[in-house]
Amino acid sequence: MKKDHLHVTRRRIRFAVNGVPQQQGSKTARVYPIRDLESALHRILQSPNPRKKFMATVKAGLFDANSKKLDAWRKQVTSEAFRAMRQQQHMQPIDVAVEVAVNFYFERPKNHFGTGRNADKLKESAREYPSVKPDIDKLLRAVLDSMSGVVFNDDCQVVKCTVSKGYAEAGVSVIVSAVEDELLEANPF
Repeated sequence: MKKDHLHVTRRRIRFAVNGVPQQQGSKTARVYPIRDLESALHRILQSPNPRKKFMATVKAGLFDANSKKLDAWRKQVTSEAFRAMRQQQHMQPIDVAVEVAVNFYFERPKNHFGTGRNADKLKESAREYPSVKPDIDKLLRAVLDSMSGVVFNDDCQVVKCTVSKGYAEAGVSVIVSAVEDELLEANPF
């Protein structure tokens, strides 16, 4: 049985971002209204290429449902990633396969704690992990896309990923390692 191997490196980028992690999830379609629909339809139907004219006349697009919060979050992640690259004297994005470890942290909801004199005590019924929305894969997508072009050229370079969600001060910690030096078993079959 042949085993494939990848190499893992010492070249490592570490950084953390404070703030509530945002997910990059489903897209929402928007179609902007046409002010003068009747004249627009006339122009489209009279055109030698109605499909092309329709596409040029109707304005539509796909947007992230939480685009304002997501944009701010992605800028924070990109900024911290860039700062870490500079501090660690990496001037160019990693151009080989990478391994990523990402830990997301969320503040515990107030209902996890008692009231009155027990306000600082965790209830027995409080869940140990944030096994609720946002989905971990959508959180990861936002972070990986934010690092593209800064830490690595494209998120397609990620060949191994370890991700977790936990309770602590809200934020994310990230470690990216180039895959080069020590052996990592890629195919256990």
